[in-house]
Amino acid sequence: MTFSQIDCDVKHIAMEAAEKAFAEEDRKLTEAEWAVVLAHHLFSKLSVSSYYLIDKGYSKYARCPCGCDGILTGDYGDTSIGIGDYSSNRIFYLELSDTFTCCPEVWHGFVDLMMGMIGINIATIEPDSPGGSGNRSSIEVKIENTDLKSNKEQMIAQSIVFSFLQQKLHPEFVNHLIPSIGISKEMLVIYYYDCKNDVLIESSQMPYIQDEKLCIPTIVALWLALNFKYFCSGITKGMNNSSYKAGFFEQVDEKLNLYMNVNMPCGKHYSKEDNTWTWLGKPIEDEPAEKVKDINKLEPW
Repeated sequence: MTFSQIDCDVKHIAMEAAEKAFAEEDRKLTEAEWAVVLAHHLFSKLSVSSYYLIDKGYSKYARCPCGCDGILTGDYGDTSIGIGDYSSNRIFYLELSDTFTCCPEVWHGFVDLMMGMIGINIATIEPDSPGGSGNRSSIEVKIENTDLKSNKEQMIAQSIVFSFLQQKLHPEFVNHLIPSIGISKEMLVIYYYDCKNDVLIESSQMPYIQDEKLCIPTIVALWLALNFKYFCSGITKGMNNSSYKAGFFEQVDEKLNLYMNVNMPCGKHYSKEDNTWTWLGKPIEDEPAEKVKDINKLEPW
């Protein structure tokens, strides 16, 4: 048996485990359990690095709650994003309305799950609770095939903020077309935002599980999004026109500089990625695709 055959067998086993975990229709999964199942069986298996960060407000698990008893490759931690001096606890959170109106001193929210620099929002139906959204472990939350449109505002906000954060951390990159993912029990949607050109792209809602089988086209799209650092070449010249513009710059006006200074309190956790490579091992040179080539400068075939 060759190494490539072994690698294919491992991937096949991982897909079967994911399908089994997602096919348990009779299970009453809480949001905390579903976050772990998605991270362990889906996102970590498709990303170059298997490390992830789950919002610390969830109930904590050391092993996957789907029944496979798998050891988690991620952590629980602070997934908030804001502006300010974190050492002095002076933090301003960003909030985005459906008209892109920015209020710099109000709560923006916590990302449910993070894979690298990608924010993932889990669509849920939450009951009324006096505990508030900052204490998710105190309530049981149903995971249903929620219409992802109800989470659209939050997902767009995440994509915009992460694009500005990536620009701040990696100003040398040619493009900052950054994805943000929304996922329900059966569907997912991907948003991309370019903070230099104010371009926003939205995918259709795509099923990732049907008839207890993973939908390969959706899984490939998700794989490309999770590894955008290596595959994304940015927007094309045709995209940089009014039909793709988000109108975010005009709406926030002089407050745009606040987004230029976005910070992340849990930024240091990414150092763990070096030891958790999902694929054949970390490449000798970890060079992102967008730093190597600019799609707008490519010559015709």
